[in-house]
This record gives sequence, C-alpha cells and structure tokens, in this order.
Amino acid sequence: MSIEIKKIGFLRFAGASLILIGLFSSIFLDLFILGTWTVSLIALLVEIPWILLSILIKLEVNYFKENLRLISIVLYVFFIIFIVFGLLLSPNLSIAILFILILISTFFLTACWHFSISIFKKEKIIAILGGIGYGILSIFCRFNELGILFGPITSLTPIFLISIGFILILVIEYYMMRNGLLNYV
Repeated sequence: MSIEIKKIGFLRFAGASLILIGLFSSIFLDLFILGTWTVSLIALLVEIPWILLSILIKLEVNYFKENLRLISIVLYVFFIIFIVFGLLLSPNLSIAILFILILISTFFLTACWHFSISIFKKEKIIAILGGIGYGILSIFCRFNELGILFGPITSLTPIFLISIGFILILVIEYYMMRNGLLNYV
C-alpha cells in the first residue's frame, strides 16, 4: 500500500474519530441540561447501548453482526421502556421534550458516525442527513441551555468537532474520487 493511500485512510479515520469524540462530548454535556440525575441516567441507558452496538458492528464482531435483528429488537423494547420512565420522571414538560429531542439528535449523530466513511451512496446520504439533523436539533435544544451553563464556546464544541470531522471526510473523499481512488457503490 502506498504512503498516499495510508495517509488518505488515516485522514478519513481521523475525521470519523472527531465525529465520535464529538458524539461522546455531546452526551457528556447533555448530562448537565436535563435537570435531574435520574433523567440524565435514563438518557445514558438509552443512548450507550446503541452506540456500543454501532461500534461493535463497525469493528465487525461476528456475534453482533449475526444476531443484529434479535439484538435490535431487545434494544427497541429496552428503548421504549426507558423512554416511558424518562418521560414519567421528567420534572416538567420542557424537560420531557428536551429529553426526547436529545435522544433523537444522539441517534442522528450515531447514524452519522456509523455511515460517515461508507463507500455506499445510500449510507453516505444517511450520514449527511444524520449530521444535518443532529446540527439542527443541537442548535435548537442544546445551545441555549449549554450557553447559559458553560458559555457559547463549550456549547458549540461538539458541533465544531463533528463538523470538522465530517468536512475532513468529505474533502478526502472528493480528492479520492477526483484521482480515481474511490467510486461510490
């Protein structure tokens, strides 16, 4: 493998890593805006299994790839039960809405990360739409709350990391397409 191909692969991996770091920093900051520790804990219990499943599938762990349907069904049931608990334990309607919006935006971002370095057009479109969905929901539901608690720089850090990572991936893939090193399927 040539040095140029290794460098390109490293830059795509670096972009995906920035998105993953942005995902985890976003989840960490979400702990501070949901109000109560119980709602924050429930949000973590809903988000983390899906992220871990995405990581394990990306690492091509056979057990998880072979049993994906069963694992997904179990996680969906788990997801619904914990969302009901999260809504019931929310101190007011605004926290309940924020709880749902944060979960949705985290799933958008998980899909964005999972498909970010895919060579399939449909998966690349899912990654782009997931990133856009996360960005819109983040500005809507995170920026005001986090801006009050930590200031605008901290509240925008996850969005900045994710944007830089995704732009890096897209620029590298454009370079690869232009030089005939990448063709989307």
